[in-house]
This record gives sequence, C-alpha cells and structure tokens, in this order.
Amino acid sequence: MQPETVFSHAGTAAMAGWLVLILGPRGYAWLNAVPRWVIPGGLSAAYALIVLSRFAEADGGFGSLAAVASLMSNDWALLAGWVHYLAFDLFIGAVMARRMDQVGISRVVQAPILGATFMLGPIGFLIAGLTELGCAFSRRLYLRAVRRYCPSLTLDDLQPWQSGIRAQALGRDGRLIHDFLLHQTPRALHVCNAPSPAATAALPIADEIVDRLLGPRA
Repeated sequence: MQPETVFSHAGTAAMAGWLVLILGPRGYAWLNAVPRWVIPGGLSAAYALIVLSRFAEADGGFGSLAAVASLMSNDWALLAGWVHYLAFDLFIGAVMARRMDQVGISRVVQAPILGATFMLGPIGFLIAGLTELGCAFSRRLYLRAVRRYCPSLTLDDLQPWQSGIRAQALGRDGRLIHDFLLHQTPRALHVCNAPSPAATAALPIADEIVDRLLGPRA
C-alpha cells in the first residue's frame, strides 16, 4: 500500500469521527465510543505499524529542527506524523466534548470550539479550557449547569462552602472498594462501606440488612 492511499483512508476515518463528535447525538454510549476510542485506536494502530515497519529507512531525528525536517522528507515518516496528529487530535476533541457536556456547555457553543480543535489543534484546546474555566468562575454559568438536576435553584442558593472528605473503605491490598460491603459476625452486622449512591439506595440496603439479620421475608 502506498503512503498516499493510507493518507486518504486515515483522513476519511478522522473526518467521520469529527462529524459524529460535532453533529451526532450524545445519548448513546456506543456512538460516543466511536470518536473517543474506536477511530483514534485504529489510527494509533496504523501509526504503530508505520513506525515499526518504515522508520528504520528514514534519515534525521528529533534532536533539532533540521533533523526533524530531514526525517519528514521521508513520505512514510511524514505520514506517521500526520496520523499521529489525527489520532491525538480526535481523542482530545472527544475528551473535551465530554467535559463540556458535564459542565453544561451547549452543543451550539461546542461546535465552533471542536471545529477549531479539528482545524487548529491547540487553539481549539485553549478555547475549550478558557470556556470551562469561565463556567467554573461564573455563578450564572454554573447555575445553568446544575439546573439540569434541580431546575428550581436560583443564584441565591449558590453559596461558597468548604470542601468535604468522603470516607471510603480500602481493601487489604490497598485498593478502593467501590461497592457496598456488609460484614456479618455472630452477634453483629457491620456496614463497612456504602459509597454513592448510598442515599438513593438506602431502602434496598435496609432491606438487605433486615434480611441478613432476620432471614428472608415472605
């Protein structure tokens, strides 16, 4: 396969990923995985194959600008650099989109930011970072984000407060225990770990405790 053919296929794949990212719905996990994992993963595999099979025949290196220019005079090395850019650019765009969704930035605002990332890479990333910081420091933007969960909130409800620490159990191997953990002894039942959503699951947890202490109910 010739470098130009690989270049064409890689560009088409990256363009498809950007179209899904900018225009596609975000409510489907499998569709979100396409620009975030599937296409960047495929491009990364292609990059690895090019580097492992073709870099030995290229001159130059990364020690100076002249060495990089010499390296990029080889079509396969130049192609590897381009595929490298396509893979990372799309992956970073997908991560940025997810973060902007989480802070409540509308898709209309996201579109030009992601477009700038596609065309200009770091400039789009910089715009996205500044936009996210704006949401962090603007009470109105933060209010718009949290109203998705509680529409009745107003600006007066947003008051500064100290951060808290959530206790969470560790296993004997030092790893966090992410699930509910109940430990029963002959005379007691210990709730050792009840991470989020403990409040949401309070009644089912209570049912489990009662069943363990008194036996399953009819």
